[in-house]
Amino acid sequence: MHPAFLPRGQTAPTVPVTFVTASTWREQRELIDSRGRAFADASGFEPKAGRHLLLPGAEGGGLAGVLFALEGADDPNKDLFRPGALCGLLPAGAYRFANPPHDSKLAALAFTRDVSKLSCI
Repeated sequence: MHPAFLPRGQTAPTVPVTFVTASTWREQRELIDSRGRAFADASGFEPKAGRHLLLPGAEGGGLAGVLFALEGADDPNKDLFRPGALCGLLPAGAYRFANPPHDSKLAALAFTRDVSKLSCI
């Protein structure tokens, strides 16, 4: 098994990565808690492909989640490997996909390309 993945039965606290597009952002935004929504709004987050936002956790630090923008599902030129860019953007930690990207298998493959500092599940 690739070292980026936790073995079956082993658990660790994970940070959810939520994939958004221009067409899903409004709906996904409503699923974020009020603190996260306020932070995303104040940060000027826009769901343009490749943009990301680290959502702060409660008092005391840590991450509550990550937003990562993808191209629209109907975009014929969408980059199915784009989620792999996350490994160069995220701080060390354990992450999980909160919702599926365009192609979960290719995204997971891309995510394991450069995970020297991550523990991704």
